[in-house]
Amino acid sequence: MKRNRYFTIHPLEANSGNVFQYGDMQVRRIPLDRHSGHGRKLISIFESYKRAGILPSGSSLIGDYLEHMLLKSDVDEKAGRYLGIVLPDGNYQYLRLEGESIGVMKERLEPHDDIGILTDTCLFSASCAIAVLDNGKEISLVAPTTEICSHIRELRVSQRFCFYELDSILRLTDIINAMKSGNGNFRKIILAMPTVEYYFYLMNAYNDGFIANDLMWEWVVQVDRQAQRLSDAIIERVGMETEICQPLGVAEDYVKARIRTGETVDFERVKSMLSEASTLWREVLPITKPKTWKDLNYTNYTIAALETASFPKESNHLITYIENPSEQRILRGAAKIARKLQRKVDGQEFRIIGIYPHEKVLVSRDTASGSFTRLYYLDENYLLGEDFAREIVRANSRKVT
Repeated sequence: MKRNRYFTIHPLEANSGNVFQYGDMQVRRIPLDRHSGHGRKLISIFESYKRAGILPSGSSLIGDYLEHMLLKSDVDEKAGRYLGIVLPDGNYQYLRLEGESIGVMKERLEPHDDIGILTDTCLFSASCAIAVLDNGKEISLVAPTTEICSHIRELRVSQRFCFYELDSILRLTDIINAMKSGNGNFRKIILAMPTVEYYFYLMNAYNDGFIANDLMWEWVVQVDRQAQRLSDAIIERVGMETEICQPLGVAEDYVKARIRTGETVDFERVKSMLSEASTLWREVLPITKPKTWKDLNYTNYTIAALETASFPKESNHLITYIENPSEQRILRGAAKIARKLQRKVDGQEFRIIGIYPHEKVLVSRDTASGSFTRLYYLDENYLLGEDFAREIVRANSRKVT
């Protein structure tokens, strides 16, 4: 691996350093102290997950963890610890295990007869889905802060897996495969791959006339294509019974029909369709009160987690939510809503835990800075001419033992 371009967090490498900046986080590699409060908690959850069959019984500890600190102008805020774990096949993961859970106690987790895995990943990356405006300016279609206030003349959408997508597929399925190999009670994988959510990314621009309906339809086709490719790749790698979860799907035909005929998509109509479709939507919408398409997307992510994790109280089922670290707020939001719903949902309860595998590959523009860019925001042209895809595969499959 070229040391001046990209690095890994492999425990036997020190190229990234013990302290570095990763996106908007400062990351520190810290020895695991069994006598400290943090150390005891991490080890307690790890042992609980092994006893419950969530992690394979042959898993062991590397002996350190990564601590994230959110960098702000006024105060630094702790944002999670990722425990270093060696899996039975010798592969390693830094996993956030102490994140949000609903309906179970992580430190005293019981074995479950039926365990489902909920997962998904974002489509594209910031530099792989671009709108070209009439003035020639290029902006990302999928960056969270994008606001389109000018006419779009062209879309440039990658026809291959982006580096972020490839890394996500490998990293998420590696831990899923390790988990299911150690416990036959992992019954199915539930894919909540986004599609309608991505239509909504451009809905304001479409309704405001900044993107023509033929270009908007092109975006819909590209989103569906990429979501299917990602789903196929995950299904092929894990080889499990598969279920699709798309809570916004009840509005999909309406949205597509309006785009095909060049008519605006009515926000309130979409909300009404969702409310009529299920009790969960009907109960959650008055709590989240979405006022924008972005708000509605966030509510949808919460619905997906709660919908899959709702079980009869007398059952012994559990959902494990395997997701990228950047999506931890989904389960945090779902937990807040679940507390408000518990007294309303007769005979049902929610049971779900979140497990977040840390990215293994770090990319730096300046090796002396100790600062690394998240793959989602990496300019893919930066690594043109280098076989970075192969390095992502190698980094994710590299073993400790």
